[in-house]
Amino acid sequence: MKRGERRQLLILLLVFAVLLIAGLVITTQQANRPLPEYPFLRVFPEVNESDIAAIRLRDPNTEQAFTMTRAEDGTWVTPEGVPLNENGILIARTLALLPYDRILTILPNADITEYGFAPNGTLRVEIILTDGDVHGVAIGGLASTNLTYYALVDDQPEIYVILRPAVEYLIAQLRNPPTA
Repeated sequence: MKRGERRQLLILLLVFAVLLIAGLVITTQQANRPLPEYPFLRVFPEVNESDIAAIRLRDPNTEQAFTMTRAEDGTWVTPEGVPLNENGILIARTLALLPYDRILTILPNADITEYGFAPNGTLRVEIILTDGDVHGVAIGGLASTNLTYYALVDDQPEIYVILRPAVEYLIAQLRNPPTA
């Protein structure tokens, strides 16, 4: 082997060793990093299912509404005391975990008709927590990708882009309430 070839081989081996060490360091750092609690962003990250005392789903166009409250024994019932089936529990879980994809910044007094609020939107959700706090979500229209809905949350000046399956599930429960 010529001296120039040995030098090139030595340089290649050195580069390989540096890349191997860098790869090991990055892999170790990623393995030690804590995993997020959920693999998605939550609209209400501080709210757990057990924090929810009452929920109201309402169609702002027809005024059809469905209300559910947590009974003293922790079960979900209608205001009249009618027990709910397992979908009642899933409504609360869906709202506690309500996933969003991203948040869009809008200007104050912006025209939000392009987001499906022309004028009312698709669905209104009101959540009362056990500590008395109240949250509201106004669902607008379906985004052009057909994968998400636009939403206004509480009095925040942004548009949330909420994942479609969660919204579709809530709409289905409003149309066919989960009474036992």
